[in-house]
Amino acid sequence: VAIPSDLKTRELSISPENVLFFSGPGNYLSALYPSKLVVDGNEYNSVEHYYQACKLYTLINKEAAAELKAAATPIEVKKATKGYLLKERSLRKPSPSGR
Repeated sequence: VAIPSDLKTRELSISPENVLFFSGPGNYLSALYPSKLVVDGNEYNSVEHYYQACKLYTLINKEAAAELKAAATPIEVKKATKGYLLKERSLRKPSPSGR
């Protein structure tokens, strides 16, 4: 996709003296940063919400992925996904008797 010719741009040089490092959930480049996004008509509260929903959609089902919308924060959605996956794993685990 071509960049529109009327778009304002700035040229920046990168060197060891002017490199910035971003880390932590409070940083806007973090997947945990609270920032609404819409993908295919579905709204997510953060990139982490979207990532975890994709994981559950693929590994469990779309209903489990949809339930993640109840999680208010990215940390809550991460914990909820872990709970779903542990529950799913225990349901699929063969019983000790082999039945």
